[in-house]
Amino acid sequence: MVCAACSPATAQTEATPTLNDPSLLLAQAQQADAPALVLNGSNLIAAWVGGDERGIHQDARRFVDGTLRDAVTLPLPPTRPYAQVLVAGLPGQTHLLWLDADEAGLTRLYTALLATDLSVIRGPVAISDGLALEFSTVTDGAGGLWSAWSGGMVAEPLIYVRRSDDEGRPLLQTMTIGSGEHPALLRGADGVVWSFWLGNGELRRQRVDTPNATAQSLTGTISLTPGDQLVNVRAALDATSGYFFWNVTRANGMNETWWTSGALNANAWRQPERLTSETGNALRWAAPVSTLLDFAAAAAASDAGLGVVTFREGRVAGYKLVVPGVRLIGMPTLITDAQDNYALAWAAPATPSADLSLLTVPR
Repeated sequence: MVCAACSPATAQTEATPTLNDPSLLLAQAQQADAPALVLNGSNLIAAWVGGDERGIHQDARRFVDGTLRDAVTLPLPPTRPYAQVLVAGLPGQTHLLWLDADEAGLTRLYTALLATDLSVIRGPVAISDGLALEFSTVTDGAGGLWSAWSGGMVAEPLIYVRRSDDEGRPLLQTMTIGSGEHPALLRGADGVVWSFWLGNGELRRQRVDTPNATAQSLTGTISLTPGDQLVNVRAALDATSGYFFWNVTRANGMNETWWTSGALNANAWRQPERLTSETGNALRWAAPVSTLLDFAAAAAASDAGLGVVTFREGRVAGYKLVVPGVRLIGMPTLITDAQDNYALAWAAPATPSADLSLLTVPR
């Protein structure tokens, strides 16, 4: 297979865009969520689902020495891919994960291993043996991955966990850790990998990198009424606490984020509450950084626009408005580098699709 380069006219500028630009238009695409982002060494990579006269395809762009290169169409035969996630692997390699339909029309979790130049080293490879409704993934610290997904039967889904090695090959064993939905994986500073999920009306937690671990109930979940939609869940860690977020669209179309927090070794966490800034303004679309820091941070929108909310010791520490006036149509993406500088991406409505934009933000 050959990588075909494409550069949408809507993403071109007169000057070569760089990371120092105030805001970059990465692409226009018919997806609601921001592009996936990852920082692998000195390379910043973005991926999204594109579409044109050739059909649906998975696209990516990378920054080389701070300069944005043209978009590349990845040679990954798609059906209807969505929910992309990028994770750094070994130096110069990146894992791309996504959901897509197989030959029988069953949605499964797939992965591919990308090289520095965005060529495909291996993939697509199926991680889930059967149906995957939603998933979460985290590095194993050695170039591989842990992945968790809900699947099995739609009426009674189970949470499955599987590890992939540094060459993007899923290991043979798939673990079942309980019944429930909406998994979220975290890896602590000590290398321990935790799975959080919603089951039996509770937020539950279990260590997944050791055999015979038992699940614990941390707190209740939020209340949903007919017509409400739990869009997704996210989780984060800082030096002392864990955080869990519910992103919700209510029946009246309003978007909300609820959250809870607690020490990882605690037997109980706080009851969920609406996420607000330190000044009391409601926040929504919380998308936390997956990198472990001495604080936790998440992209989140307010009525004023898109910003970054920070957390310390289980509490909101501050909120910084970054992109005033922008209206989100889906989840943003936030990553950070070793100097705690942020890269923030989002999708905003445009005609006939969405503008996928990127902004770098000093802490």
